[in-house]
Amino acid sequence: MNKEYIYKKSSSLSVNVAASKVESLRKVVETTSTVRVYDNGLIGVAGQIGDCDMKKLEAEAIKNLENKIPYPCVPSPVIVRSENTIKNIVDTDNFIDVSKRLLARLEKETPDFLFNNKIQYYEDEVNYINDSGSNLSYKGNEFVIALSIKHKSTANLMDLTYVSETNDYDEDKAVQDVKKLYDAFNTPASIKNGKYKVIASPAVFVETALGNFMAHMYASGATVFKDGLNKKILNDKLSIYADYTDDAINVPFFDDEGDVAEDGKSYLIEDGVLKALFANKNAAALYNVPRVVSSSASYDGVPSTGFGSLRFEETATDVKELIGDDAAVFVMMVGGGDTTSSGDYACPVHLAFLVKNGEIVGKLPPLSVTGNINDYLNGGYVGTAEKGFLNRRGQLSVCEMDVTNI
Repeated sequence: MNKEYIYKKSSSLSVNVAASKVESLRKVVETTSTVRVYDNGLIGVAGQIGDCDMKKLEAEAIKNLENKIPYPCVPSPVIVRSENTIKNIVDTDNFIDVSKRLLARLEKETPDFLFNNKIQYYEDEVNYINDSGSNLSYKGNEFVIALSIKHKSTANLMDLTYVSETNDYDEDKAVQDVKKLYDAFNTPASIKNGKYKVIASPAVFVETALGNFMAHMYASGATVFKDGLNKKILNDKLSIYADYTDDAINVPFFDDEGDVAEDGKSYLIEDGVLKALFANKNAAALYNVPRVVSSSASYDGVPSTGFGSLRFEETATDVKELIGDDAAVFVMMVGGGDTTSSGDYACPVHLAFLVKNGEIVGKLPPLSVTGNINDYLNGGYVGTAEKGFLNRRGQLSVCEMDVTNI
């Protein structure tokens, strides 16, 4: 019998924002404990919120082996490692004042905007131990501005968003970002239908296609990239990995099954080659495939397949290097979108800005962007950069796609 013990603690401060004013502050501290036991190809799991007796929880997990849930014990390499990445990001003792000060400046600089939603701070602790000798411990924190923005002249509930996740907060830079969006939003622009360089968060280009990289989908043959493992399937400039490096803010260096990625990167695609699939240890063993280190698990559940903190390998320092002086479309807000079984992708764009000579010049009308993943992440893939048009952290990728006015 093999055993795993997982302890998590999450502390958060959450300011609710309504009509550009602080409405309330919510403080939450939550701890969870989990015990998993493996025996004869079965798994038993027990979990509890709050303080608990781990011996009793272990006994409950052993009893839950009677549920006959198949799951192999696939030991991870024995590692003992501890990381504490906590930084002094904001004054948490005066978090309401921090939020009020930011909102007051935004209200002054962007008088036609109304701000709603949340300003938050998170501090997390995770500890994974198994009876093979592994002991993994992580502590981290982050500050999150997650504002929905309404222009006073519209009837919409929301016209745009500003989201920033950081461990290095600079109020001046946040205000500069929103002011830049404000100026662009208030400047109408237009574009003819055609093929353009589309600039967006990497998730816009891959999120609806991630199912094609899940082990069970791949094994069934129901994927755009059938028989693609260890073969070049996309542009050789494209590498996608689950990120456990210092670039990943408030992300433990291990997944929920205690696996640690070599050099902090677990590649899905490396230099265009499909290297692994999304799978928990059970699926990886069942289908005999290499897996991306990205398992997730609820405190009282069997580990499941997750996607991790995905990141594209950067090919440039600044997105301006990727677009040059060409007219381009900077996608800010999308509404759904889907990728078909043949790889065709279509996505309605609620908010996009026209970019000329490397600068945002104005707001475009609603658009749709379309393409096939075998095209826009192959010959049409231009690259990815960390530095974009705003100060906030967050990669931007560039792909050539068809753009149509709606």
